[in-house]
Amino acid sequence: MATRQLQAPASSSALTHTLVVIGQMLLLMLVWAIFFLWALLATERLLIPWIGTLMGGQSFLNQFFTSFIGAYLPAFVVVLISLMLFFYRMPRSQEKVSVPLEFALTIMLFIALQLFVIGFALPWAMDCLPTATSLSFEQLLPFNLLPFQTCLSPGGGLLFTTLALMVLFWLQGSEHLWQPLRQKLA
Repeated sequence: MATRQLQAPASSSALTHTLVVIGQMLLLMLVWAIFFLWALLATERLLIPWIGTLMGGQSFLNQFFTSFIGAYLPAFVVVLISLMLFFYRMPRSQEKVSVPLEFALTIMLFIALQLFVIGFALPWAMDCLPTATSLSFEQLLPFNLLPFQTCLSPGGGLLFTTLALMVLFWLQGSEHLWQPLRQKLA
């Protein structure tokens, strides 16, 4: 009869490391969900009014983006790009443990910058932008985040958002930008 050997319990540092990685992944998934909601708000408050003023309220694009699929499509694409960059960077990264946290931090910084500069999700800024949709995501943030009103035109807000998204995706896709920061923190 063979005897079974008992394995030594995992060391506390390995358990701590595993819990940190799981926590970072859960944080990243939560941040991606918030990023998706932000993209829904951006579609409603920036893209639809811009298309409406540029092409008229009855254009095919305006009707498409006011539909359920059209409202969710830009949000899905933006989160999918971030997800693809995550899976691109994860195997190539020298410090794999910090990649989920880097992605979560860059997305949170991006959303905070967007809310600060544009203010499209704030209740008192809703009057600045024309409402061209029956979708109503404005209940997601029913409180004032800023003490002053910031309201860009839909075209200006869309341009700023596009440039900020390009910077976000560049930061997420570049491993070399994070190496000096990791060395300073280590």
